[in-house]
Amino acid sequence: MAEHTFVLFKRTKEVETKISEFLSNIVHSGFLFALGFEIYLSKGATAEFDSVCAQISAHEAKNDELRRAVEIGLYAQMILPDVRSDILRLLEGCDRVINAYEENMLSLSAEQIQIPEKYRHAIHDLLKPTADCADTLIEAARCFFSGEPLTQSAILTSDYEHEIDLKVFALKRAIFADKKMELAHKLQLRDMIDRIESISDRAEDVTDRLQVMSVKHAL
Repeated sequence: MAEHTFVLFKRTKEVETKISEFLSNIVHSGFLFALGFEIYLSKGATAEFDSVCAQISAHEAKNDELRRAVEIGLYAQMILPDVRSDILRLLEGCDRVINAYEENMLSLSAEQIQIPEKYRHAIHDLLKPTADCADTLIEAARCFFSGEPLTQSAILTSDYEHEIDLKVFALKRAIFADKKMELAHKLQLRDMIDRIESISDRAEDVTDRLQVMSVKHAL
């Protein structure tokens, strides 16, 4: 991975390093999310799946520690209050993405959701664009810190989110048109799909706020 120079942190290398690790943990959690779901679709809640869940939870816990450490570091370095506030809001927004990855995995593990074979391909098709959508948010965040334009990353985030919306609608429509499935099972699948969709929704929301911050700090 290429090194990024964080323009807002010219004299705070320790904080810069923590933020970089924070963002990298989210990217790796996206990879683990897709991997874990693929394991569940093909094998169920195996020990391998549980291991992936544990790794995502470990990243989520580590990011909570990193976010608190960054906040302390920003106060210690006497960063301008407006800049500090925007940075912390950005990290909180990104943190909601890794929370959604963890929520997806823990819900699968707890509920042992039965996914009919005929819908597994469509669900699998949601995984990569979902992780890619979140990854473009992280790339936009890195651009923000290094003073680079966010335009391309923001467009990609929006494109991925729209693609996922269309796929989710088609999948839900097919499930609820299925006359052989019990309503309770349909609702359980709907909730599972909504949890997947929440990842791209959160990524797009944070990217939108990030664009506003970028314009503000460019003035």
